[in-house]
Amino acid sequence: MCAMPMLQPQVSPKAALSRAVIVKLHHNLYALDLYTDRLHTQGYTVITADNYQNTLDVVHRYQPALIIVHDDPASDVDAVHWLELQHTDRIAALTMTPLIILADSERAALLQVQELPDRVIVIRNRADTLNQLTRTVQRTLRVWGLDSTTVSR
Repeated sequence: MCAMPMLQPQVSPKAALSRAVIVKLHHNLYALDLYTDRLHTQGYTVITADNYQNTLDVVHRYQPALIIVHDDPASDVDAVHWLELQHTDRIAALTMTPLIILADSERAALLQVQELPDRVIVIRNRADTLNQLTRTVQRTLRVWGLDSTTVSR
């Protein structure tokens, strides 16, 4: 079975805005993506982008409730760089969009010492990350009042 990249969302912008939209920045789009699959099964609309510019384009178009960055500097995805882009973006609301960072143990330790805003959560990649991510997404959207039952943009 050949995996296809998910550069384009599978829903129209109008339909996506009626539910919680999550944008995921992850450079390796051809790998099996259990995180996106799990979030889809939980009823979320997940749009995956493979680089910073594609992610900004998708974010500007869909105004997501949450952004997930799969931190992997070896693949040119650095969560700290993404955070800087969010804070310098032309859309001010982007600075308040909750952010979940998936990072390996070494990177998670480095990210913990950064002066991260309260809206940023770092999750270490490990055996239970899939379940932890699902719980964290649900909790974050609920706390920020952005769960699928309350989203109205």
